[in-house]
Amino acid sequence: MGSDSYTKYLLKGEFKDRVELIHSHGKAEWTHNGTLSLQDKKDTNIFTVTIHNLTLKDIGIYMCAVNIFGTYYLTKVKLVVLSCVKYEEITVTGYEGANAVISCPYQKGYESYPKYLLKGECKDGVEIIRSTDGQEWTLKEKFSLQDKNNFTATIRNLTVKDAGIYGCGVDKQGTYFFTRTKLIVGTSTTPASEFENTTDFLADTRSASSAQRPSTPQSSTGKSKPSAADSKKPNTTQSDAVYQSLNPNTIQPDAVYQSLNPNSTQSDAAYQSLNPKMDGGVWRG
Repeated sequence: MGSDSYTKYLLKGEFKDRVELIHSHGKAEWTHNGTLSLQDKKDTNIFTVTIHNLTLKDIGIYMCAVNIFGTYYLTKVKLVVLSCVKYEEITVTGYEGANAVISCPYQKGYESYPKYLLKGECKDGVEIIRSTDGQEWTLKEKFSLQDKNNFTATIRNLTVKDAGIYGCGVDKQGTYFFTRTKLIVGTSTTPASEFENTTDFLADTRSASSAQRPSTPQSSTGKSKPSAADSKKPNTTQSDAVYQSLNPNTIQPDAVYQSLNPNSTQSDAAYQSLNPKMDGGVWRG
């Protein structure tokens, strides 16, 4: 005999203390009563009850029942309502391949309660790892918990997929005291492989720089001719005429400025022209 035509119930409590909350009506598929909804899917012989807008008062023992000629066939259900109490909110930054450590403080007296780490917001997050029996270390894949004076959760070998919102804390009989954590995972903008040949690159650059640097012009006597940079040095022993020649306001023959160009081929006379008392290499005192 099928039970599709019999009345379905949801009761709260056990034995004599149970209280009826809602029951089905005849062949109707849906029945509503306040925050309760009962759906009787007769073609599958399954009925479901939904409690909307849960509160801590909804915690307890329930009975799903079918009344067949005065006999109740019961299914016992224990309802646990999880409550989220935010302890604090922090941000943690890590980098790809490294570890992220999340600190999750809790109040004194909660040492024996289970500790957990979940990803997502507290109410709809997915639990990743949980400690049991007050043990100090709990390991699961790339995640670990350490509960010693201060509870910490570690995520090893970070990837960009690990970024997001986490919650960690204490589960006190369905009440979650948690720390909301925003994990940011940074990436390297330049792969290390691009720096493998840095030494060779710098050596090539120095060689190219040396090859392009003009050599110091030599005089007919084999001595190096003074450069413009040398003439600017205050400690160089030279006559005032040399410094005057570097002053654009001083009237000088073009040969003087040409002699400052190391790329021009000049005779010694060009450099002698820097000294107004020199004439063809003879001192004219």
